[in-house]
Amino acid sequence: MRRRLDPLGSGSQACRPWCKMSINSIHPTSIIEPGVVLGHSNRIGPYCHIYNGVQIGDGNIFEGYASVGSPAEKRGFFSLKSPHGVVIGNENVIREFVTVNAGTRRHTVMGNNCTMLRGSHLSHDSILEDGVTVSCTAMIGGESHVMIGANLGLGAVLHQFSVVGSYSMIGMGAVCTKTLQMKPGGVYVGNPARYLKQNSIGLKRAGIDGPVALNAEALRWEKLRETNPC
Repeated sequence: MRRRLDPLGSGSQACRPWCKMSINSIHPTSIIEPGVVLGHSNRIGPYCHIYNGVQIGDGNIFEGYASVGSPAEKRGFFSLKSPHGVVIGNENVIREFVTVNAGTRRHTVMGNNCTMLRGSHLSHDSILEDGVTVSCTAMIGGESHVMIGANLGLGAVLHQFSVVGSYSMIGMGAVCTKTLQMKPGGVYVGNPARYLKQNSIGLKRAGIDGPVALNAEALRWEKLRETNPC
């Protein structure tokens, strides 16, 4: 059995209305560059562009006009071919007009079971852990780290080098500055964003019903902040 891609540790043939490439469904208007590595059971919708250096696992959905692996939006990298691309795990949903940039010093990573809604953006060198939701037009600045189960609301903006704690909720339109500490299990709202309350609903959905599990995530958050300073 083929090993599934774990991001956190060819030619086309025309058919109607989808193009079959291996055992993936790829719309004939999409561009899949020759160096892309695809797993199986992926669906890639119309007018998507998947760049060289992208590795994709199994069972992912890419809706129309998604762009994955384009050069980092960072001075010095607009036309530079970086050795660092994008690694996407399994069973993610990437909706229309989502953009995911290649890395500059490490791969940009999306784990498993993540959802990026229309027009959202994942910047260079950033990491989404498993089960993250990024709502429409939310923007994640470069070299950020969004921990497991976090939820970014409509139009939320993260400063570069942000670390978003596990199972936290970033409210719609929130502007998360470089000084904001987004610890696990919290709700953060406003411009500039501030802590509002515990994310009781998100914690309940995740089965976090005691302080022990959340404390472990808080320790992990602290370590990530040390290695990902603003």
